[in-house]
Amino acid sequence: MTKLPDPSARPFHGIYPILYCYFDRDGSIDDGAMTAQIEASLALKPDGLAVLGLATEIMKLTEAEKHHLIDLTLATVAGRVPVAVTIGGPNPADRMALISRAREQGASWLILQPAPEALASEPALVAAFSAMMAHADMPVAIQHAPQFLGAALSMASFNLLRSRHPGFTLLKGEGSALETAQLAADTDDAFAIFAGRAGVEWPDMIRAGAAGLIPAPELLDIMLAIDRMMRSGDEAGAETLYREALPVVSFIMQSLASLHTYGKRLLAERIGLGAVHDRAPFMPPTALGLQILKQRSAFLGRWG
Repeated sequence: MTKLPDPSARPFHGIYPILYCYFDRDGSIDDGAMTAQIEASLALKPDGLAVLGLATEIMKLTEAEKHHLIDLTLATVAGRVPVAVTIGGPNPADRMALISRAREQGASWLILQPAPEALASEPALVAAFSAMMAHADMPVAIQHAPQFLGAALSMASFNLLRSRHPGFTLLKGEGSALETAQLAADTDDAFAIFAGRAGVEWPDMIRAGAAGLIPAPELLDIMLAIDRMMRSGDEAGAETLYREALPVVSFIMQSLASLHTYGKRLLAERIGLGAVHDRAPFMPPTALGLQILKQRSAFLGRWG
């Protein structure tokens, strides 16, 4: 049996589903659906919960809506699990206001997205992250997702920020298992690395040293089961379950647009949310897409 890294000594680890943003027919946030999603997720006993990431369609939300989702999520969770809040916005003032709101409402840690105005220069990006970390004065991660966000820091910059800010103890890493293992080695295993990408490579990400996973919730029960099997020594059982889930994970995670269109609908079906309404810009579901989703997810049951 492979000896796996043990993340339990880290303050934050495990599975943190990141909430989808459900909308009403008129395009406003559907508070009822959001609350139902939170309660259904918590019923499966994840290690935490996350909100306002790419899965939450953060780039489509107004600043008022971001604040509203922070308030709604933390009030509904009510301290039952740690909550991570993603911080992203078009300008420094908006990002600082989000940081303040998340901290005041009781967020456990923050996931900082790259500042759009600093993308052209690594020193500018470091300065922007440093300003956010100083303002946060709490545990923070950087979302390291160059394929989605168009920016990446060098190892030297990660280590520079770590030397300046004791709260910088986590990373949201969207790379492969091999990239994650290298990232951990290059940073002297200083960070609790949370994987993403809907759980692609999840068993291998555990082997690579990932402390946790932040998946969208439609396969939360599967990702929790894989994690618990791997950590308890049942790697064969985890691999069998992963092979069964991989076709639906691969179909949903072809792009962010696909995740929002099909992942959201799969979760809605599994927890009984009813019709899903999209906010522009979006990729409309097709008859073929829905047929593929139904076929790939036929092994899944209802929950929540």
